[in-house]
This record gives sequence, structure tokens and C-alpha cells, in this order.
Amino acid sequence: MENKCVALNIHVIPGSKLNQITGYMDNGSLKIKIKARPLDGKANKELTKVLAGILEIKESEIEICSGQTSRNKGVKIWGIDNNSFQKKISVLIHQEP
Repeated sequence: MENKCVALNIHVIPGSKLNQITGYMDNGSLKIKIKARPLDGKANKELTKVLAGILEIKESEIEICSGQTSRNKGVKIWGIDNNSFQKKISVLIHQEP
């Protein structure tokens, strides 16, 4: 496996009506709505699943490095470079109503 990696901050809004990337916050964090409630790590697990699906990578390639019990998370995503990540995310952000 190549050592491509993206590190970013994510602000999670759990308990939302749908899973949705809504854009970037003023501080540069990616803002993501997640349907799961923050109980027993369910929101973290759903965040990992959603990101893996969007980025077309394995869930095991996503690591929540900090903020396991916080809405603000430090995340590393392996197997994708920053350009590919930004392209996939920007397409989703611009598709939102």
C-alpha cells in the first residue's frame, strides 16, 4: 500500500436527519452531519463508514486520532492523496442544495 495520507479536522453533527457533508467551517474543519446519535461510539463508526463510502476506500484506512468523545475530531485517511480527497469532497459540497 502506498503511504498516501490526508490529515484533517472534522466537526461532526450527530443525530441529523441524513448523512451529509455540508462544507468547511471558518476554522478549516470539514463539517459533516451524521444520522447516528453519539452513544457507544455509533456516531464515530457511522462517520468512518460514510467517509469510506464517499472516498471509495476501506473503513480500516480511516483513523480517528483525537476527539473520540467530542464533535471535533482529528482524522487521518490513508490510501488517498490530498488532491483526490479535495476533488471528491468539493463535488459533494457543490451538489448540496
